[in-house]
Amino acid sequence: VPQQQQQQRGQAAAATAAPDDQSVGSYVVVSTPESHDAEIQGDDSDDEEDVVNLTGSYKLAKNVDFDKFLEAQGIGWALRSAANKAKPVHKITHRGRTIRIQISGIITGDTTYRVDGPPVTSQIRDRTFSDTVQYLDSRDGIRVHKVCQSGGDGKIVVTRQLSSCRTELTMRSKCVFDDGRESVEAVQTFERID
Repeated sequence: VPQQQQQQRGQAAAATAAPDDQSVGSYVVVSTPESHDAEIQGDDSDDEEDVVNLTGSYKLAKNVDFDKFLEAQGIGWALRSAANKAKPVHKITHRGRTIRIQISGIITGDTTYRVDGPPVTSQIRDRTFSDTVQYLDSRDGIRVHKVCQSGGDGKIVVTRQLSSCRTELTMRSKCVFDDGRESVEAVQTFERID
């Protein structure tokens, strides 16, 4: 099996707003492997009949405790405020056991995972993570474990779960720090737009 590759473009920057400029800097998820040339190559033999296909584009409709989730990670007020107001779009391409997640908005990213495959390296601001992905036991979503390798401690656990009517994607994010502390769980609801 060829090694899965992923790339996330952009540069991490703190949110800044000059007095006469209402624009906000990007908060970008950056990954660090070789290339994204493999894109997403699914193999029909990898398809699992009991797994819901997550393919689609989803726009954020509602945030619950997202600000508190970001604050627990030390994200400053300006960036938290901008991120909480943003309406990013998550485009998911799911073929076989390969899942590509493209994020556009204040947070941008482009990551390809192999379910139960090798870890991929990603970076959020000054923190580097080793990411792995598994299907949820309910088989209607995925769980990404982002274990901090540098620039911080602990891990972030992100689940994406598709509703039974396949029109809503619920994303739950939580930090678990090395000392056992946990952040508030952020719950974000996305609506299918394609």
